[in-house]
Amino acid sequence: MDVDKIHIGQLIKKVVRDNNMKDVDLAKKIGKSRQNIYDLYKRNDVEVKLLLTICHALNYDFFHCLYPLRGGELPETEVSIQLKVKSDNLDDLFKWVSENGNISISKKQ
Repeated sequence: MDVDKIHIGQLIKKVVRDNNMKDVDLAKKIGKSRQNIYDLYKRNDVEVKLLLTICHALNYDFFHCLYPLRGGELPETEVSIQLKVKSDNLDDLFKWVSENGNISISKKQ
């Protein structure tokens, strides 16, 4: 994928639509207004901290689009690990994950 051709706002919008999520739902999850989300969809670039927040909210790794910048495509690898957490508060776990690697977490209901 040519990084210069990536429109991150449109990619975020596509993932939101693919997840059958409403713009207002994403806005609530990331602490922004619905108007902020509409403006986000128009943007060609997004601050890393905001993009990381959006990754967690949508359970989608937008950073994978940047891998070709490292000099080539990385092989796709998927590893599943099951963790049992004794608390419903996953903030510390999400913080650890965001500081230590490219990992997505979803809560099994």
